[in-house]
Amino acid sequence: MHLDSAIEKASTPEDIITFRWIDLEGFQELTNFLSIYNGAKFLEKGYSSTTLFFNGNIEYSGDVLFILKVPKYFNAACLKSISNIQTEDELLLKRDSTYTVEKIIFYTDTHAILLCNVQ
Repeated sequence: MHLDSAIEKASTPEDIITFRWIDLEGFQELTNFLSIYNGAKFLEKGYSSTTLFFNGNIEYSGDVLFILKVPKYFNAACLKSISNIQTEDELLLKRDSTYTVEKIIFYTDTHAILLCNVQ
């Protein structure tokens, strides 16, 4: 609960783009194995650990890349100053965030790149 209250006090100063890699199993859990299409919505019940800088898949293992459009004043905490990994540039999004697929950039049975709006 302390993390929830801390994130409630923090917000994005402007519209930003952030990135999140997840493995196929995590993606299937997030989507409940439903079809992916433009306009599809997924509820992330936990916190979303994202990065502000895209480094390809060098530092992050994962089969699915979410390119997340986070709106101004969205509850999220920048963890760079307290992270053990300074290059990570982590932005932690609040629990119960909804991802809405704006565009399917790439999609196969085992990999995907999705541009999503976060609410």
